[in-house]
Amino acid sequence: QFANSKNWKKNFAFSEIISNNPNVGTRMVPQLKSRTFEAAAGRSLMLVRKDSFNIIEHFFKEGEDFIYFEKGELNSKLSHILENYCDYIDIINSAYYKVRNKYTTLNFFKDFIVPFAKEK
Repeated sequence: QFANSKNWKKNFAFSEIISNNPNVGTRMVPQLKSRTFEAAAGRSLMLVRKDSFNIIEHFFKEGEDFIYFEKGELNSKLSHILENYCDYIDIINSAYYKVRNKYTTLNFFKDFIVPFAKEK
């Protein structure tokens, strides 16, 4: 359990999980699942629920690669997208090419494995 780890409160990722305020309670833990990249690679329009972490922004750009939606507005966003689907093709393609150019296993190998191999 993360709460048993030393200095866990100093980690930004856990900053909103536990609060001394009983009205707040426990919140979600930030995660970025591989399905984000799989969706982009499959040329799907990524609709992402905006939260206080917004981890996707470390990899993709809002409005360029994905669309945010806020609580309570998913139905209206979906309706608008379905009625204006052609307007979102550039966003779909941008995310697709970003995955192909930056987030492949070959890029991972070049960025993280090769540098360590050269150190030895």
